[in-house]
Amino acid sequence: MSYNDPELRSFVKTLLKRSHDERVAKKTMTREQRSSLLPKYPKSLEQNVVYMVTCEANGKRYVGSTEVPFSHRMSNLFSAMKHGRCHVKEMQRDYVKYGAGSFSSVIIERSNPLYLRTTEKVLIEGLRPEYNVKHAVGRRIS
Repeated sequence: MSYNDPELRSFVKTLLKRSHDERVAKKTMTREQRSSLLPKYPKSLEQNVVYMVTCEANGKRYVGSTEVPFSHRMSNLFSAMKHGRCHVKEMQRDYVKYGAGSFSSVIIERSNPLYLRTTEKVLIEGLRPEYNVKHAVGRRIS
């Protein structure tokens, strides 16, 4: 399933809208508190994104988020897989089995830095990517 699929895009928008509505209902910070946490200068559009990596050979997906530029994150991820150090062992095995050419990556959502992990969590819960089974958002479960 490609992110260009209208059904997937609609599903992602529905998940994010529901999450946004819940955050608004539970608003605990004042406008001044929120704005003080935001960066003073606009960041590149590649930063503060939720992304999806797909193994085209078997259709398995991984959803993650990054505060650094997306291109840097992907460079680090594919370098780790190339050297056998990927933190997602199943994805590492598929990289060895199918090769780098079998993997694709795409930004699926840009997010406010304050809600980046929440957005990632909502998308993981909704999309149920196969490589994320043993991971919690923002930390690794042993």
